[in-house]
Amino acid sequence: MILKKKFILLFFLYSLCLFSSFSQVQGITRPKLMEEDGHLFDKMVDAYNQKDFDKSLGFASQLISKYPVSEKPDYYYLYLSRGGIYIKLGRYAEALKDIETALGVNPNDPISIELRGSVYFRTGRYSDSIAEDTRALSLAPQKIECYNSRGEAYCKLGKYEEALADFTEFIKRNDTYALVYKNRGWVYIQLGEYDKALKDISKAIQLDGDSSEYLKSRGVVYLYLKQKKEALADFEKALELAESDSEKQEIFNYIQICKKK
Repeated sequence: MILKKKFILLFFLYSLCLFSSFSQVQGITRPKLMEEDGHLFDKMVDAYNQKDFDKSLGFASQLISKYPVSEKPDYYYLYLSRGGIYIKLGRYAEALKDIETALGVNPNDPISIELRGSVYFRTGRYSDSIAEDTRALSLAPQKIECYNSRGEAYCKLGKYEEALADFTEFIKRNDTYALVYKNRGWVYIQLGEYDKALKDISKAIQLDGDSSEYLKSRGVVYLYLKQKKEALADFEKALELAESDSEKQEIFNYIQICKKK
């Protein structure tokens, strides 16, 4: 039971760190919660997985009140959990405070460093986000998800060659994640390499199935390649899958472009 909770904790912490739903962290251990409080941790994780972040936050705060870092420094990972929940709620100042509390106990914890980089990215501090991903990689080279998040930050700064190198490095190490192919495809669009962009975004669709975002991106590539028939097919399918009104309107505008002679 305790071992199971430890693995659940690891996966929960990893999910908090990521811009997307993957992680390759290995070999990191955490202290065990006291057995009588395991139910609170389970409830925190369950609420988080159900996207009830306010409820998850409540359980995280209960745990921290029982295990404050001033008395139980080995339990600093609870602050990381709450920091990740704050990120989901868009409460970045509070997230940063919790993450830095954890870093005060273990300044070389790669998960804490990566999570702080996530806050920096979301608050527009892209250079700082890059620095955190670089440091996390130096401490834990197996954290290949940092190549993706660092590549995304490079994109925000218009540093497409650096972004391309990071996305490519990730794919060299693990070629099964659709998001990274989609991200690299977007970089190829910016670089005017439309054939490569088409190949990457098609690979993302192959791996992850149809989604409005992927189909819309491939439709844009087809437009650049002057293949309006293929673009129209992707846009029409993307429109069926789109959920928000803003995305539907964007796709509808692309459809109108395809229909122009």
